[in-house]
Amino acid sequence: MKQFINPMNNGQSPTVRSNSFWVKEIILLLFIVISGSLVVNFISQAIIYFGGIDLNLRNFDYLPADEKGQLAWYYRLILLLNHLFIFILPALLFFIVREHRSIVTILPFKKLRPAPLTYAIIMLIASYPLVSFISLINKSIPLPHFMEQLEDQSLQILQLLLGDHQLSVLLANLFVIAIIPAIGEELLFRGCLQTILHKWSKNPHVAIWITAVTFSALHLQFEGFLPRMVLGLVMGYLFYWSGNILYPIIAHLFNNALQIIIQYMIGNNPASIKEVDDYTFPFPLVIISIILLMYATWWYRASLQEKKV
Repeated sequence: MKQFINPMNNGQSPTVRSNSFWVKEIILLLFIVISGSLVVNFISQAIIYFGGIDLNLRNFDYLPADEKGQLAWYYRLILLLNHLFIFILPALLFFIVREHRSIVTILPFKKLRPAPLTYAIIMLIASYPLVSFISLINKSIPLPHFMEQLEDQSLQILQLLLGDHQLSVLLANLFVIAIIPAIGEELLFRGCLQTILHKWSKNPHVAIWITAVTFSALHLQFEGFLPRMVLGLVMGYLFYWSGNILYPIIAHLFNNALQIIIQYMIGNNPASIKEVDDYTFPFPLVIISIILLMYATWWYRASLQEKKV
């Protein structure tokens, strides 16, 4: 398999730079992300203050429908700002400062090809039964009380965001919960962190696994830690084998959008949501999932090597 050209080092091998170079990059990336966090926290507090809203609520069931709708829009706005200032802008700034890159080279749409993209989506779909099986294992692990509280809080906010079934709300959710997070998280985790760790370890698999674990842990939703880590691994290998960040971005977007559309179709019925969430694929289908994932991986890598027309 031909080694990919790392999009963060202008075609140099990860071994070209000194062993300590990655430390400076990690420090710079952390500084930019923390700075973005402080900025968005200031903006969010201003929105909360001038909007007169209470984000300390943990149960929205007793709010009137109009208040729940208004609160949901505030959450969407803050969520959008968080992804812009903590993920997208820091990642782009990191590319520009360290690599003197433009947005055209960071997101190389001209190099995106339909065959690898199709196989990338097939890889993702093929992994779902396996991910579901791993999710059952994850849910069997007892969590500390504070983690359970974080899970309950995240579920309440998610139900608030997905509770309104107007078409405009669906489109807003697709933009704020699917498109923007897919772009931001892939740029920061795969485009920046995974590449830095690759330079440090000289081993792409170490970089991919550490990034996937970090990616899952920082979501602070530990009932889904293992399945999210597996999805992170899929995204990491999509990037490593292609050298094009657009493949994991689009696969990530597809995954997020599919979940939002399913929730939209079944309605904001807690029983239906729990039924979908707890659905268990038959074990033979999990085995088939692994086999299909292996074949889809081979097809993806092979399609990347095909001569461009």
